[in-house]
Amino acid sequence: MMHRWWAAPWAALRWAIRPGPAPLAGLDVGPLDLRWVELGRHPQGHLTLLRHACEPLVLGDGPGQRLEAVRAALRKLTDRFAERGLPSCTYIAMALPDEAVWQHPLALPAHWQDAQRWQAARSWAPDLLPWPVEQTSLDIGLLEVGPQEVGHLGVGRQVPSLGAPAEPGMAQACLVAARRDDVQALQALSESAGLSLAVLEMASTATARGAAGLSNIDTNLLGHELAHYQTAVGLAMRRFHPWSAAC
Repeated sequence: MMHRWWAAPWAALRWAIRPGPAPLAGLDVGPLDLRWVELGRHPQGHLTLLRHACEPLVLGDGPGQRLEAVRAALRKLTDRFAERGLPSCTYIAMALPDEAVWQHPLALPAHWQDAQRWQAARSWAPDLLPWPVEQTSLDIGLLEVGPQEVGHLGVGRQVPSLGAPAEPGMAQACLVAARRDDVQALQALSESAGLSLAVLEMASTATARGAAGLSNIDTNLLGHELAHYQTAVGLAMRRFHPWSAAC
């Protein structure tokens, strides 16, 4: 049985468990450290940096040591927040490496509802996926045709076009998938620190959003210091976009 998530209109992967709004932290797992960012919004509309933290990974030898190092670092991070009496942010957004995400464009009848698109995804997936369907987390999302503004990104980013518009009466869509083990590993990681994984998307999507949004954030950090948190900033910005409810 396939686990379902929500795919963004231009195939930015997102797995949403709980609808917003709620405090949401961006957690970026880098090669050598964890980076945590929480953002707020002023009444005037611009973003402000509420909290940022970096915790180094103490890496050991062996293939399973990295995950343990990430788990230990995340626990240290949350324990430090608790020791300082800082309010707890329960929900986090994380990213999967782009190479861990598979995408396939489709043309579907434009009048189909979400349930019909999902039924089609389930029926076509076994013939399209690069790995067994029972090992897959999967969803299908509509794509915009031509360069159009995507308001939910909040940074004026454009949607890449698939080329020619779909035939009359048809809509362009994208089947998006990742290995279920990859998704469940991040969920288990967050739960081990008492957190809930609320959003999961492609790393390149979060990084691009963060790069575009850095100049709009009110902070005392220098530009090069904030740039170190670029992907985490992009993930934290998801707080201000709708979180789709899990199906």
